Amino acid sequence: MQDCGKLGGLRPEATERQRILCSDCVQRPRCLPARLDARALSRFQEALEQSGTLPAGQTLVCAGSPVRAFFALQYGAVKSLHCNANGMEQVVAFHFPGSVLGLHEPASTAWSCTHVALEDTQVCRIPPQALNKELRRRLAELIRGNLQKEYEFHLKLADCSATQRLAAFLLRLYEGVASPSLHFLLPMSRLDIASYMGLTQAALHQGFKELDVFGWVRTRGQEVDIRDLAGLRRFDRN
Repeated sequence: MQDCGKLGGLRPEATERQRILCSDCVQRPRCLPARLDARALSRFQEALEQSGTLPAGQTLVCAGSPVRAFFALQYGAVKSLHCNANGMEQVVAFHFPGSVLGLHEPASTAWSCTHVALEDTQVCRIPPQALNKELRRRLAELIRGNLQKEYEFHLKLADCSATQRLAAFLLRLYEGVASPSLHFLLPMSRLDIASYMGLTQAALHQGFKELDVFGWVRTRGQEVDIRDLAGLRRFDRN
């Protein structure tokens, strides 16, 4: 179980000098203020309550804590954990730069999941009062798009082999970053991946092995090297 005593463990050294403004942030096209003009963007930046670095392994928010803000990821990665009826934690989502945490909580008073940094992660804290009419429309757009993507992805996984699930997951990681690279590092553990996809660790290991045998993906530790992107995509569509 995650230690929620470290709620909101942002490093104090995340000073104004270190802060990346929305106007300079490469994630802006994917974030809430994507279409704001210069004046509106300036007002939005002034309303941000804090920006800081969450060290790897620390908790940003815990399930059950009050929803007082959204969090936009500038860099790093976060996993979302849900505690089931048996008290076991399951990974239900991963979030990467450009993501906004809280899209599933627009009408909630408490967070439904615990969010934990997978690596050193910088976030912007966006209080509700920072959202004008235009930003609320943008928020609704992000919520719809996020829910649609999650629905389509999990619908695909429901009727796939373990190896196909893994192929779909790796393609989603590859296609979900701003500057796709065929070689990247997994920020999450294989245990987290297995939990997210509803697989045993043995099935996940076999999936990685099969993708290697097919010549599509080579892995070593957290390193992923996509050797045949076209072949991987064809396999994912089957």
